[in-house]
Amino acid sequence: MDSELKKKAVKGISWTTFEKIGKQITQFVLGILIARLLAPSDYGIIGMLSIFMTLSSCIVDGGIGNALIQNKNRSEVDFSTAFYINIFTGITLYIVLFFSAPVIANFYNLPVLKSVVRIYAISIIIDSIAIIQRVKLTIEFNFKAQSIISITALLISGILGLALAMSGFGVWTLVFYSLCESFLRFVFFTLYKRWIPSKRFDIESFKHIFSFGSKILASNILNTIYDNMYTLVIGKKMRAYDVGIYNRGKNFSEMPPTIVGQILMKVAFPLFSQMQSDNDKFQNIFKTILSLETFFLAPVLAGMAVLAKPLVLLLLKDKWADSIPILQILCLGALWIPLKDINTNILFAKGRTDLTFLIDLITKPLAIALLFWSIQFGVFYMCLIRSLFSILVYLVSVVIVDKFLKISFFSQIKYIFPSLIFSTGMFFSVHFAIMLFDSNLVKLIFGFITGVTVYIMLCFFTKNQNFYQILNFIKRRK
Repeated sequence: MDSELKKKAVKGISWTTFEKIGKQITQFVLGILIARLLAPSDYGIIGMLSIFMTLSSCIVDGGIGNALIQNKNRSEVDFSTAFYINIFTGITLYIVLFFSAPVIANFYNLPVLKSVVRIYAISIIIDSIAIIQRVKLTIEFNFKAQSIISITALLISGILGLALAMSGFGVWTLVFYSLCESFLRFVFFTLYKRWIPSKRFDIESFKHIFSFGSKILASNILNTIYDNMYTLVIGKKMRAYDVGIYNRGKNFSEMPPTIVGQILMKVAFPLFSQMQSDNDKFQNIFKTILSLETFFLAPVLAGMAVLAKPLVLLLLKDKWADSIPILQILCLGALWIPLKDINTNILFAKGRTDLTFLIDLITKPLAIALLFWSIQFGVFYMCLIRSLFSILVYLVSVVIVDKFLKISFFSQIKYIFPSLIFSTGMFFSVHFAIMLFDSNLVKLIFGFITGVTVYIMLCFFTKNQNFYQILNFIKRRK
């Protein structure tokens, strides 16, 4: 990698780290405060809509952002064409959801959902307007502006949400919280990136964008349906309370991969796209990112799983206790999807979106079949099967990459294996260490210290390459 691109990558990772950690800490703190004021059923009501909202969001993007980032010969006409596609899609989806609201409310037998859907879905239109500005900043490796905008919008909307929760707005707290965040992001992106689309809509540009983005869209739709099918099924077959408990465990377990995975992937995709023609450098960057992601993510998830009980009871109190086993079992599977995403990102960068769709076409129908089969066993076993299946999904992606891009299956396993072994050792060390205490606070503090100490010692005595690379990087930055 040339020095200029390396500087951009390091700077991008630094600012993306700031954004993701800052955003997750802000969301975590505000989420805890709001969750103490709201009931699990309030979160359950919003959770029931997640499949409709998330599906709409991925359709609005439609792979357009990735298509623009991947194409080195993009023009202003391409950006304008993509902008008009986004706006049209966003408005169309809102209209569909507006008139579908009574059907959704009847499906769940919750009349309040009719008005919630019609207000909540406005965020789809708002988000569709700001996609191109965000894409332009990503192409420019301007992650500093994106970080500041995201955290500022979240902080202001979170304060509003907290005020609404304290005033007894119930589920509407979460609706206006989300709307406010979308609106503020749109305003800040528009003010910072003063971009005005031309009046031209180019058919050839549309065909190129659609050719690349349609396969990403198809994959995203399959992933979204599968990921949100759980809340749909739990909400239909069980109670809003069960949806809230499931979502709380899921949100906690997804926090580490969201921070680590998105930090690396947000910078990695434009970086992969820049290096797509140099196979040696391309593969070296891939292996570095795969290894680093596992190095950071595996111990954090292991620690969260072993400390789940004191964490939930201390922060959320006993009313959320049923989410503890859900959180623990979902941590088992939370590692593998980000690792699979690294493989799909290099396929995107090489223009092989057909292969990413193939991965989902192979795995998702089976996953949905297993979901419906596991309903009879309850939420915990549904989550257990989901976690185990995520390992299979990763392995399928590794096989596809091995076959078509010649990045060896065994080399990937070799790069992630040490971190998995160290994290397993850390898990059992913490498990036995916290048995000595009764206080949840003491368990958290002592467990954290024990986990960090054991993991670092294992890395130090085995001369782990990632560990020493990070130490050298820190020394150079001083």
